[in-house]
Amino acid sequence: MGPGQVRQMQVVGVAGIPPSATAVALSLTGVLPTTDTHLTVWPAGTPLPSVSNLNVERANIAPNLIVVKLSPTGQVEIRNNSGQIHVLADIAGYFSPGAGPRFRSFSPIRLDDTREGLGLPLQPQNNHYVLVGQPVVAVATNLTGTQPSEITHLSAFSASQQAPPISNLNLRLGQTVAVATMTPTNANGAFHVRNNSGTVHTIVDLTGWYA
Repeated sequence: MGPGQVRQMQVVGVAGIPPSATAVALSLTGVLPTTDTHLTVWPAGTPLPSVSNLNVERANIAPNLIVVKLSPTGQVEIRNNSGQIHVLADIAGYFSPGAGPRFRSFSPIRLDDTREGLGLPLQPQNNHYVLVGQPVVAVATNLTGTQPSEITHLSAFSASQQAPPISNLNLRLGQTVAVATMTPTNANGAFHVRNNSGTVHTIVDLTGWYA
């Protein structure tokens, strides 16, 4: 996307999102911008808001989880402010009226920290099992990666599924980065955190769940 460019994205009808959906949770990632920039996402057909949803430094990769209202036609618009940038938008879930899982939020609870106990970091292409311990269908977490030995990314997904071809968190050598995630769980209330490359420690703080 170029400077000032706006791209319209159809959401309803993608990945099983029904016409009843009124909002969507997106993992938005900006990749290798040519200058410092920011991205803004809003309902299609409405005025551009004066906010940023994601700020990305030049030549960096940065994700953020956002919740955005959908237009009546089930679309959103994405705008790049400056320079050239690649943009990824991964659907994490949707919201619609009526019966369904309800969200409960609370003060953050530390679920997992690989620095504790044996203190072993995640290895490359390794899935780390995180148990919530409640019969929930999805969780809201704050996922932190720290002390990566090389450039890598982390993915969070249900323990009953295969690893998806997306990233929730991108890290450079030696960085510590945190990001919000919404992740489905299996029947036991568990999910995986997968490390792509090198070694890295991960920290998972629970901020809410859907049940």
